[in-house]
Amino acid sequence: MNIVRVCLLIPLLMAGMPLHSVAQEPNAQDSDIKTYNIYGKTMGNNYRVTWNADSTTPQEVFSLRKKIESRLEEINASMSTWRKDSEISQFNEHTTNDEVQISASLNHVLSKAISIGRVTDGALDITVAPLVELWGFGPTTNARQVPNSAQINEVLEYTGLDKIKLSGSKLSKNDPRTRLDLSSIAKGYGVDEIAALLEREDIHHFLVDIGGELVARGERLDGKPWQVGVDKPVVNGQGQVAMVSISDKAVATSGDYRNFFEQDSTRFSHILDPKTGRSVPRQVVSATVIADDCASADALATAAVVMGVKPALAMAEKQRIALMLIENYFGDVKFHHSKEFKTFLQ
Repeated sequence: MNIVRVCLLIPLLMAGMPLHSVAQEPNAQDSDIKTYNIYGKTMGNNYRVTWNADSTTPQEVFSLRKKIESRLEEINASMSTWRKDSEISQFNEHTTNDEVQISASLNHVLSKAISIGRVTDGALDITVAPLVELWGFGPTTNARQVPNSAQINEVLEYTGLDKIKLSGSKLSKNDPRTRLDLSSIAKGYGVDEIAALLEREDIHHFLVDIGGELVARGERLDGKPWQVGVDKPVVNGQGQVAMVSISDKAVATSGDYRNFFEQDSTRFSHILDPKTGRSVPRQVVSATVIADDCASADALATAAVVMGVKPALAMAEKQRIALMLIENYFGDVKFHHSKEFKTFLQ
């Protein structure tokens, strides 16, 4: 999923810092509490971890960064289709319908993805990997171009959640050509895992951000909820279109404007409709979800773009999902908010 960058409005965050650097600022009210930051790269994106804590030594910060990057590496080694040796890539290359034993982490993500796929009537479908590759958006060297109907229909024969079976800790597929793509949920899961790691380290006031997917826990130094701005859904756009205040929540945004190609003066997004096998029309240009966990927010935001305005809003109201959609309405921009989302708006 293409993640729209989410801007964190943190007054104490120092701008322009190099990757893997650490910054701290004193709290005017309590000099023992400071804000710390760790920066890095993962999953093809920048990540940032910001937390408030008692005075922490550089050695302790360095140790925490090692633990963070170790966990991120484990997730990549399990779920990245860009790595030929990953757990998911090995399953994708499996040529029989025999059951494969999978890790607990992969099992958790697959179970959640399948569940959300059902809730969204198939709008989220992790078997879209062959379609992603056909359109040239995957890790293969395929050129980005619009495939013909015959090519799409052929691939649709072996995509769909009914083509895989998850039974306990074992996974199988009924067609050797079926392949999985977890890009719509793995990054959000990574954010959740780093948040859980921080909690285990007795850190309870923090923000974790991977490429715009984030989890907020506790409060800022001033005792207020964390403030998050959603970027304008335009290429190279600056500024935010909405501000939300969150604590103990996750936020994810999906959009069509950072990963696309143009052919015959038409823009084709990397977000594909699993039912038609085609690039999603530019109706919903951005979908933002606030949820209890980032994996769910990540997956639901992607599904909302696929579903379109009315079905996505109906699903959000029925499931009590905090959803904001930005619609391209015949050239004009329209905003839509579910009832749950409005409670977070400033």
